Amino acid sequence: MVNRILLFFIVLSNTSAIAQEFEILQPKAAQIVGQRFNVWVSETEVQNANYRLLVDSAGILMLDSTFQTATVQVDLQSGIYGIKAYLVQQNNLIDSSKRIPIRVFSPRDIDNLSIWISADSVVLGVNDRVVEWINKSDSAIQLIQSNNNFQPIYRDSMLNALPSLYFDLVNDRFSFPIDLERPSFLISSVYNCYETSFGGMRMLEGSNNWFFGPYFGLHRAFAGVFTPGYPLDSARFLNHTLNVSNDTLKNYVNDNFIGQAVGNRRPGTSLTLGNRLNGDIAEFIIVSGVVADSNRRLIDSYLMDKYAPPISLGADRVLCAFPDTIDAFKDYLRSYSWSNGDTTSTTIIDSAGVYYLDAIDEFGRLTTDTIRYLLDMSNNPVSIDFNDTTLCAGESIAITVGPERFTYQWNTGATSNSLTIDSAGLYKVTVTNCALSSSVDSFTVNVNQPLFSLGADTTICFNQPYRIEPDSLFFNATYLWSDGDTASFYLADSTDIYSLTVLDEFNCSYTDSILITVDSNLFGLSLGADTSLCEGNSIGLQGNTTGIQSYLWGTGNTNPNQVVDTAGAYTLTASDALCVISDTISISIQGLAPTTSFSFSQLCLGDTVSFIDGSQAPIGDTIVDFLWDFATLSTDTNQNPFYSFPDTGLYAVSLKVTTDKGCEDTSIQFVDIKPLPDVEFDISGNCSNRPIQFTSNSSISKGSLQSFKWDFGDGGQSLQQNPIRPYSSFGAYNVTLIVSSDQNCVDSTSRSLFINATPAGSFDLIGTCLGDSSKFISTAQIDNGIISRYSWFVNQQVVEDSIANIFFLTSGAKEITLRTESDSACIDILRDTIDIFNSPIAQFIANDPCEGDSLRVIDDSQGQGDTIVSYSYSLSNGQTNQNSTVPDPVFDLPILGNYQLSLKVESLNGCIDSTSRLVRLNPNPTASFQILNNTSGAPMTLDVINNSQLASTYEWSSSDGQSSNLSEPAFVYQDTGSYQLTLIAISDANCRDTISQELLVFQQLLDASILDAQIIPGLANDYRIRVRLANTGNNQIDEVLLSVLPDGNSGLAENVNVNLYRGQSVTRLLNAVLIDDESKTSYVCLEIETVNGVEDERKENNRFCLSAFPDKLFLKAYPNPIADRLQIDFVLLESNQIDVSIHDATGREVRTIVKDGFYDEGFHNLTIATESLNAGVYFLRFVIDGNNNDVKLIKQ
Repeated sequence: MVNRILLFFIVLSNTSAIAQEFEILQPKAAQIVGQRFNVWVSETEVQNANYRLLVDSAGILMLDSTFQTATVQVDLQSGIYGIKAYLVQQNNLIDSSKRIPIRVFSPRDIDNLSIWISADSVVLGVNDRVVEWINKSDSAIQLIQSNNNFQPIYRDSMLNALPSLYFDLVNDRFSFPIDLERPSFLISSVYNCYETSFGGMRMLEGSNNWFFGPYFGLHRAFAGVFTPGYPLDSARFLNHTLNVSNDTLKNYVNDNFIGQAVGNRRPGTSLTLGNRLNGDIAEFIIVSGVVADSNRRLIDSYLMDKYAPPISLGADRVLCAFPDTIDAFKDYLRSYSWSNGDTTSTTIIDSAGVYYLDAIDEFGRLTTDTIRYLLDMSNNPVSIDFNDTTLCAGESIAITVGPERFTYQWNTGATSNSLTIDSAGLYKVTVTNCALSSSVDSFTVNVNQPLFSLGADTTICFNQPYRIEPDSLFFNATYLWSDGDTASFYLADSTDIYSLTVLDEFNCSYTDSILITVDSNLFGLSLGADTSLCEGNSIGLQGNTTGIQSYLWGTGNTNPNQVVDTAGAYTLTASDALCVISDTISISIQGLAPTTSFSFSQLCLGDTVSFIDGSQAPIGDTIVDFLWDFATLSTDTNQNPFYSFPDTGLYAVSLKVTTDKGCEDTSIQFVDIKPLPDVEFDISGNCSNRPIQFTSNSSISKGSLQSFKWDFGDGGQSLQQNPIRPYSSFGAYNVTLIVSSDQNCVDSTSRSLFINATPAGSFDLIGTCLGDSSKFISTAQIDNGIISRYSWFVNQQVVEDSIANIFFLTSGAKEITLRTESDSACIDILRDTIDIFNSPIAQFIANDPCEGDSLRVIDDSQGQGDTIVSYSYSLSNGQTNQNSTVPDPVFDLPILGNYQLSLKVESLNGCIDSTSRLVRLNPNPTASFQILNNTSGAPMTLDVINNSQLASTYEWSSSDGQSSNLSEPAFVYQDTGSYQLTLIAISDANCRDTISQELLVFQQLLDASILDAQIIPGLANDYRIRVRLANTGNNQIDEVLLSVLPDGNSGLAENVNVNLYRGQSVTRLLNAVLIDDESKTSYVCLEIETVNGVEDERKENNRFCLSAFPDKLFLKAYPNPIADRLQIDFVLLESNQIDVSIHDATGREVRTIVKDGFYDEGFHNLTIATESLNAGVYFLRFVIDGNNNDVKLIKQ
């Protein structure tokens, strides 16, 4: 019974028209496609519409096809075509697409195509391993891999849902013969690899170390020289093409020219594909000849468009509301860039408009497409135009009732715009449009089918026709038998399959068939024509009676033969499991028959069968004639003949003997000639000292194979069916296989086998120490031929040379594999383990000595798991050399400066390391300091100047326990006394020098004095005061508070910052300013108020007065009027001689105070007792430089 699916597009009527562009979505313009491809157009909402596709070539119509769905498969020959789609409703054109130009291409279009294989055309074995990669070119080259260990793995949906074959890095491969010993050819492939730098990788290998594919991180080719390469990107597929013209190799990746090179090697006549590729191959092409660049580009574009076709976002979309989501994911797209800024495969559309996607495909090409979004704002009533219908059982209806943007609710629970119906019932749907207006409609589906059966398959007798008819009765139905007969029944009389299709009034059909097998075992059998026989002869059915199961003669005899003993009619009824036949023969008696019998031996094909007569004549008679019939193939008249049958099978052999009385008897026996074994075998391998697989492919057409005996031609034998054994030496051998069947039939075959010499791998190793380069030197030998290839597999590296220099990063046991291959492809693999020893680490501790010290070296070397057995030190400064072999030597350095100290150590395993560095004999520093405040009073803070030379750090200590590492410490001493202050000066080289001094701390005495003061003129009428202060006590003075007293009266106080130790003085310019404004200020006094914020301990030296202005004499007498004492203040501008006296009103000198007195510059004060003066008017006369200066006095 054939099931059918009917497609119905039920379009909602009375809906508003939405302006969607009708277009061809795939293929894209200018796309290159294969000869079978799909055309995809945008779906329509037009009622009862069909699609029509026209294909033309240069204006000539090539294809006109009408189809109901939006996708149709097209088959075209290679060429350039235009395709255009039409939307048709009842033969009326509704809409049409733009004409799209495309290119249909097949690699078979290229002349001299030798190999074209793709992963979708393979023969699979077990576990998805590929036995044969089918060559789709017209050449006879086959890619077959019978060894399942070497078969690549089929992997589905690797790129654009297309498969690939995975080749491991070890031994997956296809080897095939091809003549590329030519100057021009092309190789193109789509593949990837899962490494980025492994040196041993390559995809295609020829002879002479020619290869193509990934190598050391680049996609390139090697033909004695390397082509420029393209960087590997792990797991990423690419289109790699090598176009060779006159031995110039041009390397292309993804249709981009990478570079070229002129080769001096050619691939040869045998290639191996995938042997060293850790990756996938999707498609592979070889053209054996010149390929123009235009055809090369055509091949590349075809491959890239096949595995990464241009993207299509689909038809324009009409929505009821936003947002909507587009997912443009393809496994061959590497990046996405939407017009709205999204950079993933998925974007959200939130408004109507035109959106585009730019994407980068697997091959680095830009592909782009546009989609338009429309908003359906209509509110027209909707209805469904679909009538009730009847289905045939097994059929289904796929109903689409409207656009996806509407909402649907079926009474079945479905909510989509389409529904597949395969059962009878009432179907109701509620449709809600974008404006939320709903409509309800329904229809009924009935199911009908004319079910019947022709019965079970059966076997009939050849002489009894069989009536076939359905087991059900139909009205208004038609019958159609497989031979065109239209009757309701059929009489079958031959072996065949008889089928009947019944079509009822609803056009529903049902088909059933029956196999009729005719039993012909008894056909043609008879007792033969009436005849005259001798008494004792036997009669029986003539022909092949092997199928007969029972016999019944008219005499009651149930044996196959009846002995004739009287004249008359003889009847036989015979039957097999199903059929019965009967025959009668009339016999007349002519004499007494002999008894015929015979035996035979040697029944294998090819043997000569020996037939031995055992017949006996009646007493008195003699057998005079023998006639043997060997299945009508030959006859013989000898009594005991020999005969060789031409083939296996069952042969009827008869012996007819005749006596001298003319009586005959015939005996028939069936000789079963057994087949000989068909002896064949394969030999896998032809290299000495390597296991060689001997595989018996022997078979036998009947029976079974019983035993196997191999003779290998070197004295060795085996009774196994498929033995494996090696040959110890090269040379020619004759291999024989003898096979016996279960019927003791024996046959044999022999083949010559030439065993090639296999290299005997061995190597020498120079360098077993970590950190050194280990040099592996092959010492492999071969008895015959040459070693053509060396491959080292060491430390995750592959080196193709007889010598490998390997740098190990770790120590320990290392597995070494040396693969040597002879010019006859015999391979020896030597696996060994070597030890890489840790090199010792030479190092020592040697602190740079100071002047006068020896250099003491302490060995700090490490054996790294081994024992250091020797040391060698060398010390040199360019002038002198010293050597030592002890682990911890001591050296005396004669002069200051740098020395080169070197150490070489050697371990027990001969590993050596060395180190060297500069050591320096450093000069000692000089410790020196000055105590600035020695003999200060307690408490005292040390103030010291460090004058040390060549020192960078310092260690201070005081005898009272204080210490410091500062350059100049600030020790504090609370008590008086004598202290020992010690400084250790330390250089950068840790050299030291020490010095000590006594520090005296006196009792506390805080006293400051004014030693001098001066008036300093300014720029105008202003003056400043310069004062000299002294520490006349023991304790350090930091601050002095001075009062500036004009004319000795109250004035301004000013802090003067000083740093005075015992006995030190300092001069400071005060901030106070004097203005010469005729204000009668005569003198200024300076007075110490506090020292370090406390009162001075001695007051007598705290005051100092001087003339207010430098050009005027300051003279003052007070009190005035005077009483018992008179104070005289005067300021000298410079040291001078003066006279001071008192005169009465008449001018008479009444008192001499100073006569020829010499006074220093500055302020002075005289106190005079005046109690002896009488009351009255007096004058104080002050004489300087001959000038009289008088001051009127009144004495009360």
